[in-house]
Amino acid sequence: CAAVGIMKLTDQIYWLYTHSARAAATCTIEAKFDGSTWTDISGDRTDAPMKITYGLPGASATDLVAQTGLWTFELDNSSHNSGSTRGWYSPDSASVRTGWGLGILVRLTVTAFSVKRYKFIGRIDEIDVDPGLYTGKQVVKVTVTDWMDEAARVLCAGIATQTSQRGDQ
Repeated sequence: CAAVGIMKLTDQIYWLYTHSARAAATCTIEAKFDGSTWTDISGDRTDAPMKITYGLPGASATDLVAQTGLWTFELDNSSHNSGSTRGWYSPDSASVRTGWGLGILVRLTVTAFSVKRYKFIGRIDEIDVDPGLYTGKQVVKVTVTDWMDEAARVLCAGIATQTSQRGDQ
């Protein structure tokens, strides 16, 4: 999986899936360009490590609600990507990939020992384009947020303050 950083839910310590530690693990990045079909874009991912954080921030009594999950990764935006198109992942480019942009669904699947797990599903929240003028690398840095981001944006109106109540009352 080439260095996928994942935050453990209980102690905020990052650990890595690396080739040496998890040689049998493979990662697949998929996107819903048309809103209904998952398309594999793993071949366009760069060597930059992915970073994923999600879940509860700790194990104390005050850590009752999960934080917004974040997933960051880079895609090749040069003519060497799977579409052989420079600017394919630049939302404002004339040659942008059809359906690519903010808000589309993206997921990360980790397969190890023939077991497939969806480690992250969310929507693209940010696309940072690096044209490569000074770095030589034409990449886009993608930030994906999970459902907790959508829940955090909803205003709850019409619910009165309640005290001394159980969750089932």
